[in-house]
Amino acid sequence: MTSPAKTLIPATALALVAQLAVAIAGDVPRYNLDPLCRGIAQQGGMSLLPNQSPKKDYRSCIASELKVRYQLVKLWPTFKTSNKVNCIGENSAGGLSSYTGLLSCLQMAKEASKMFGQ
Repeated sequence: MTSPAKTLIPATALALVAQLAVAIAGDVPRYNLDPLCRGIAQQGGMSLLPNQSPKKDYRSCIASELKVRYQLVKLWPTFKTSNKVNCIGENSAGGLSSYTGLLSCLQMAKEASKMFGQ
């Protein structure tokens, strides 16, 4: 016979994880874009246009990511909570999170759900 404490602990842990998942997926996350965009600018930037400087590339990167974040805010309610949680985790796993990566993940998950009828 199992003790009440042994069954209560897993149930409590499951409830906490469920609350955390909802909290994580509640709003579009806020990312620190500085390391990502500095890295892009230092590696040659976002375009092949002549006369681009690291400073211009950095600003272009920030502007591009903020546009994608604005798209995410509008589309956020259309994505499943489970996909949001998975994509936020995946996008954060590499260390340099981006709104572009998050949106791509969510769009692929949405299309996969359509393909498999889920």
